Amino acid sequence: MAHSSSSRNFTTAIVELPSPGSNIPGLRAFAKRYTPLKGDSASNSGLTLMFTHCVGSHKEAWEPIISSLFNLRLPKDSLVGDKVPVIREAWSLEWQGHGDSSVVNHDILERVPPLSVLEWVIVIRHFAVSKLQEGHHLIGIGHSAGAGAILLSTVHLSTGSPIPYHGIILVEDCLATRPVWATGRIQDDLDAMTVAIDRRRDLWPDRQKAREYLSKRFPWMLWDARMFELFMRHGLRDTSHSGTPMVTLSCTKAQEKATYADNGNEPYKKATDCLAALPPDFEVHCIYGEREDIIKEYLHASVIGCRKMTSVHRVPNAGHQVIQENPDAVSLYLGNVLCNIAGRPRKSKL
Repeated sequence: MAHSSSSRNFTTAIVELPSPGSNIPGLRAFAKRYTPLKGDSASNSGLTLMFTHCVGSHKEAWEPIISSLFNLRLPKDSLVGDKVPVIREAWSLEWQGHGDSSVVNHDILERVPPLSVLEWVIVIRHFAVSKLQEGHHLIGIGHSAGAGAILLSTVHLSTGSPIPYHGIILVEDCLATRPVWATGRIQDDLDAMTVAIDRRRDLWPDRQKAREYLSKRFPWMLWDARMFELFMRHGLRDTSHSGTPMVTLSCTKAQEKATYADNGNEPYKKATDCLAALPPDFEVHCIYGEREDIIKEYLHASVIGCRKMTSVHRVPNAGHQVIQENPDAVSLYLGNVLCNIAGRPRKSKL
């Protein structure tokens, strides 16, 4: 299934993705495909970007950043003045209980426990492998829990199958090494976060009332206006309460809380194991916000120290929700990383 539209410097299509091995029959997964407008497409040698979002977000959260990245150009061979696009296409994969996917899956989500990130990983892995088989040069770019999901997709591949990515970019990941988890400090923070979620309002009579409430509260009050508008369109859904039409969050509070206790947080511990186990020459780049807020600096330090990172960048005027708070700066750092990757000779993955 695909629905197309045109916007800015790209066209988009909503595509339903396979999820072979899912434990929940009927659960559907969707992605948004972004391609440069006609006449501005990259050759098959351009990079294909795969984006994943944070908890409580949606697949459109990367849209302003994707728009900027489609403007990237590199010289073609050694010809002066002749430049080609760096990006071939981009895909943003949505967690099945988030964004517009939560509306499509509503009836199923009402009947099953909150989704583990592992349900999303099934989709991500299958997508990444299929792109590799199609000859794409895939770069995984994940924010927070989405970063962990990409790392988890690098294991449990078919025997002999290569890692399907040419590089991975972790944007404000929510990871830490097992020794840091063992201290108990992370769990204390997660417990406090769960209490805060319980106290947070999640039901409004209409979108205008939701806008008034969210715009005055953390974290939404810190967001770039474009990101806030995207959340108002895709982060909320219609519902009813006692027969009265209402508006609520697309990602339920139950789903958000469950993410912070997913199988004893083993998926996120395992994600850091996966990161440390990647080949030494595999490109991993980190982008963090300069402001310490939700994710503490000692957590990032443990991740950076678990292997040799290709590069580490700090984005000013931003914290953990760096893509929502300063998307233009994130675009700049991502652009530099992607141009460096695109400008280097590539090793065959097949």
